Amino acid sequence: MKRQISINFIFLLLLFFYSSSLCAEEFIARYPQLGIKMHWDKSANTLIVDDINKASNVYKAGLRAGDTISMIGMSAPTSLLGAKYAILDLTPGETGKITYKRNGKVTRTQFIIETKEYRTFYNGNLKKIKLPRTDHESVLHLGITQSGFSKYIQYSKNYLTLLQKVESGEFDPKVAAYSAISGFYYLYDKGKKSRIDKDVYAVVNNRFYNLINSISAKISTDFRESKIRKPDGHLVNFIDTIYEFYYLPNYDEFPDIQKQTANLSYMKEVLAKYEAEALKK
Repeated sequence: MKRQISINFIFLLLLFFYSSSLCAEEFIARYPQLGIKMHWDKSANTLIVDDINKASNVYKAGLRAGDTISMIGMSAPTSLLGAKYAILDLTPGETGKITYKRNGKVTRTQFIIETKEYRTFYNGNLKKIKLPRTDHESVLHLGITQSGFSKYIQYSKNYLTLLQKVESGEFDPKVAAYSAISGFYYLYDKGKKSRIDKDVYAVVNNRFYNLINSISAKISTDFRESKIRKPDGHLVNFIDTIYEFYYLPNYDEFPDIQKQTANLSYMKEVLAKYEAEALKK
């Protein structure tokens, strides 16, 4: 349970913060932003603005802290996550609409949707290594009902769920790894036809790379302190397969990728000795 919480925490950090530069081909993903902070008030069943950037277009259009939002674009959010989906479904540069209430008065205002840029990487010549078919390939494509960049959140959640199922032993590490890679192939192909899907692929690919490296580093530290757990072994085998069949053939210029490969080799040796000792007992 503690490790699952740790994975969630690492993922959330990486979801919002990224500072290292990549030496692979640079790609800039663009997605909409409003410049507001908000929360969902369960008691009032409504979305409330906590803070707002005074330089933002939505502030200039009249929205203020304390206002309650009932509509974002054409969506009526019923949760904070729903509000994030609604924002990500907006198109940067176009006119957006927000309906809000203040002191009992309902107002609908328009504004130009602003753009947030995210620097990432992209390989336009992805090597598609033929993988064994698995029963879990569809796990990454379930529940994708939103349009636009909200797919980014959904795919990220799906990958996090996959990691948790690997750790718990519910999914075989190699089978899950093949499923993850199939998911990247799927997104990559969609990105050939749509700029939005190309953004989704590039950002999710980036986040996942940093996520598994963070998990790998944490496990490596534990191994060096002789803290060996079976769930860690599942994760090491999963990450190693991802590296062997996806990242190394396609993104061998990533920072620290050779260091991470050596780290994985070390951990596999530790696991082999640990399993050999367990068999003797």
